[in-house]
Parts: sequence; structure tokens; C-alpha cells
Amino acid sequence: MSKVIAVAGGTGSVGRTIVDELEKSSLYNTIVLARNASYGNFKASNAVTEIRKSGLEWTRVSNGYFMDYYGYPHVKTYLKPLSFVIDVKNKAAGIPGSGDDVVAFTYTADVAKFVVASLGLPKWEEITYCYGEKSSYNKILALAEQARGTKFNVTYDPVEKLNKGEVTELPSHPAIYAMAPKQVLQGIFALFGKWIINGDFDVPEDLSLNAKFPDIKTTKLSEIVGAWKGH
Repeated sequence: MSKVIAVAGGTGSVGRTIVDELEKSSLYNTIVLARNASYGNFKASNAVTEIRKSGLEWTRVSNGYFMDYYGYPHVKTYLKPLSFVIDVKNKAAGIPGSGDDVVAFTYTADVAKFVVASLGLPKWEEITYCYGEKSSYNKILALAEQARGTKFNVTYDPVEKLNKGEVTELPSHPAIYAMAPKQVLQGIFALFGKWIINGDFDVPEDLSLNAKFPDIKTTKLSEIVGAWKGH
């Protein structure tokens, strides 16, 4: 008998990718729940507190940063374009710290594969880890420059700049300001930059779904960034 799986936000970006993967399996019947409600100031920490009270088994997926952004629009993804650190389209980069900090990157399609595989686990931990490839922004920059066939305009943002809530403005950022004002966007990206330097975008390999499901082959950054070749 098939199990019924309800996917909250199943019409959105990552949710839609998970639904696509679920529909490949005969083990599950999928119910898609659209998110139309406004959550206002309801924070993730409140959600965790409430779900702990519910007695439901649950998990949060930690996958580092989505690599889709560095292949868009030349790879399949439901994510909206967002240039964080490297603006491949406009051949520019604003890299936090030294650029050598290790970051876990994962393609959304691979996140979906891991999530569906995890449904068969006997027990979930509160945090579920997975990753596609561990790399650094200097290495991604090299891949992007190779794919575009030219050197990028590169700036390195020191932690002192990030602590002030500032990052290097990339050419694609002004188009986002109508939805996220410059000060807000810069503050979010500065926080992300500090997380990168602190190692918070890395994931533990020994606790990851990669270790539990070694047969799942993940997409590599060279494939995603390399999709820019010829464009």
C-alpha cells in the first residue's frame, strides 16, 4: 500500500522539486499543499517550538547553499534568480573573507532525492544533513571564469565590512531592491557571509544522508556552473 505524503509549499521552488521526485516513486501518493497564508512575524523558532509540542516526528533539512543559483537560467530549477557572492551573468563577484572557507553546495534536485530516500528511515533526527559537493567560493569563481571565458571583476569583503551589514553590490542586485530594499538585502547577505566564514554553511559528513545513501549520485558544481559555457 502506498503511503500518503503531504508536501507543504509543494507548488513553490524546493517543494515543487520534492513533489517531482516523489511522483517518480510508486511507494508514495503525494498531496500538494499550497502556501497562501501570511505568516507575519511567525518565526522559524516559534514553528520548532510548536511542532515539538505536537508529538509529530519531524526534521529540518540542512543542505548548505543551493548550487542552482550559479547555473541559472541554463539548468533546470524552480528557484528564482539570486546572485549571492558570484554574479555569473554579469561576470562579477563580492566574496566574503578569504574565499577559501568550505561551503556545502547542493542542487535542489539532489535535495529532493535525499528527502524522498529519508522517508524510509526508521527515525528522523531534528536536523537532516545532505550535500552535493563541498567547495569554496574561490573555486566556484574559477569555474565561472572558465565557463564564461574571461576574468571577473572581483572584490573581497572583510569581516569588518560584513559586521556593518554591508557587502559588495553586484550588478544584478538593484533589480531586487523593489522586493528587498538595498539595506535589507545587504544585511541578509552580510549575515550569510559571516556564516560562511564561521563554517555554518558546511555540514558534517558523518551525520549526512550521503553516508546513509551512498548510491545517490549528486550533481557537481562543474556541471552546474559549466552550463554557462557558450552563453
